[in-house]
Amino acid sequence: MVYVVGAGLGERYLTVRGRELLATAEAIVCDDLVDRAVLRWAPQATVYWVGKRGGQPSISQEAINALLVDLAQSGQRVVRLKGGDPGVFGRLASELGALQQAGIPWEVVPGISSALGGPLLAGVPLTDRDRPAVAIVTATALDTLPWGALAQMPTVVVLMGGTSLPAWQTRLLAAGKPPTTPVTLLRDVGGPRYRIWESTLGAIATVTAGEDLSPLVAVVGAQPEFPPALPLAGQTVLVTRAAEQGAELTQRLQDLGARTLEMPALAVLPPSTWEPCDRAIAALSTYTWLWLASVNGVRAFGERLAQHGLDSRALAGLKIAVVGRQTAQALLAYGLRADFIPADFTADCLAETLPLVPGQRILFPRVESGGRTTALQRLQGRGAHIETVPVYESGCPAAVAPEIVEALRAQEMAIVTFTSSKTVQHFAQLLDGVATRSEWREWLQATAIAAIGPSTAETCQEVLGRVDCMAQEFTLAGLVQALVEGSTKA
Repeated sequence: MVYVVGAGLGERYLTVRGRELLATAEAIVCDDLVDRAVLRWAPQATVYWVGKRGGQPSISQEAINALLVDLAQSGQRVVRLKGGDPGVFGRLASELGALQQAGIPWEVVPGISSALGGPLLAGVPLTDRDRPAVAIVTATALDTLPWGALAQMPTVVVLMGGTSLPAWQTRLLAAGKPPTTPVTLLRDVGGPRYRIWESTLGAIATVTAGEDLSPLVAVVGAQPEFPPALPLAGQTVLVTRAAEQGAELTQRLQDLGARTLEMPALAVLPPSTWEPCDRAIAALSTYTWLWLASVNGVRAFGERLAQHGLDSRALAGLKIAVVGRQTAQALLAYGLRADFIPADFTADCLAETLPLVPGQRILFPRVESGGRTTALQRLQGRGAHIETVPVYESGCPAAVAPEIVEALRAQEMAIVTFTSSKTVQHFAQLLDGVATRSEWREWLQATAIAAIGPSTAETCQEVLGRVDCMAQEFTLAGLVQALVEGSTKA
């Protein structure tokens, strides 16, 4: 059995039926333009790449047909995975004909074509009351198209026309299409190189001269009429949080259309000694406040309590102060609510506004090295007695994944996000291991550097030489909102 599945515009828009078939596939015959992320739904399958790219060597259609027949006749469950929709310029008839001739059953599963879904996601409706018809053509057969008729159509979508743009532009103009006709170009819809150009039919070739436009969806006769459905679509964002903590930020970014890559720049480790923490746990009744400044601090201190056979009841006599909503949320996992959260989610704001009586003792479980001391000094200046005890250490991972290095070198990253000063420092340390600092700084020239708050932004300035975006609310949600606002302004 062969299932011809349309991969649509990538993993986000893969159909439920498509996922079901990929999950049980034994062999996948895959087009080159299919989003690689789709294949994670078929980890057990052998993948045969048979993509066709204009101007590049590629396998013949006859060889693809023969491969499908051979795989199916060997008894394997085969998925023929095509970009977009199989029935839109997908050579579907040739492949089904070969299967039918060999007596092999098949099923076709539609996908979302880039010709239809791409413009809509970019805010470009293909039809409306003033444009009641649309034509979809391929630029691979320019000499066979009825240009006079196409020039009369309200909207024309040209696929596979990146390298031949001047040619089809000239034909439409010669057939009478006004040079003032609006044109929207969409490159790599659903992919990491997504970009939009808006111009007119008369000027579009000049506007995009020298640009790599493939793979291209060109909409002649329409431009965006409403904001994009996904404001971070086409943006590749590098997440540098610790491996076990990056999921939330990654999910928030993906929900807004971003392609995410992860480069963990923190490894959460035990402290060099637990002795100070153990002494503090034995003397919990002598403290008034417990100050927890991070999710890591909450988890590490909670786990240490458990190793002593204690739980949240041991903290019943303490007031708890936290910095930020994420830390407060982590505290709820232990059945505890914070008694104090500063209005600005910073340690300095906590130090200035904590309802403190001089002489009170504060227990501060924290990172072993690298933490800022300004807030401690301010609390001490207000008469507090603070005991800091290390409960975790944030180390630098051993190395950066080669695929991340290549993506940075190729300048694929639109944004790099940093959620602490140490992620900035370790990011630089990791890249120093693969290139000179001047070299990898060149890789970041076109990449926006985004920081979660002022302390992290200060470190970005010191280590990377700049910071382009900073959250106004110092949380993951605030960081993502800052990226969206920056993308909209751009």
